Amino acid sequence: MPIDYRRFAPASARFRYCPLCTGELTDHPDDVSDRLRPTCPDCGWIYYPATLTGGLVVAESDAHVLLIRPPGATGSGFGLPGGIAEYGETPEECVVRETREETGLIITDPVELCRFLVHGEFGPMLHFGFRARIAGGTLREGDEGPAVLVDRSSLPAMAGNRDGSRRVFDAYLAARTA
Repeated sequence: MPIDYRRFAPASARFRYCPLCTGELTDHPDDVSDRLRPTCPDCGWIYYPATLTGGLVVAESDAHVLLIRPPGATGSGFGLPGGIAEYGETPEECVVRETREETGLIITDPVELCRFLVHGEFGPMLHFGFRARIAGGTLREGDEGPAVLVDRSSLPAMAGNRDGSRRVFDAYLAARTA
């Protein structure tokens, strides 16, 4: 049975009508996770309910690390898969879902590397950094940019405008050498 965010969300975060065209929203399971998404049948708007918790992950295989080349990345840097947790979702579940949505790959066994507070456009947000194993799936480009598998022996820098990715990646590198 699909997860219904309304079981967890406060009343102020439960949409009934589309904020773009005022059409009545209907529930549709999303293509990747088994979550109901309030969707406008008139204009196609989809509601992705978010909390003030996020996660980023360094996903790895024996030889590679998964990175994303985000649009607008400064310099020659990369970013990590991740995003904002939805109502009823743990940070671990968030990085598993976001990695699949953004890259097509399935990850398992996320282990926390770090956590930190970010003061961003939505207010203060607690971010969690994880390390996880790539377990399957098919690598593809998502809406966050092209996903690439990079050889673990020649890891590139994170993009200058991706502070969260840099912090989690630094924690990953420190844990690797410890």
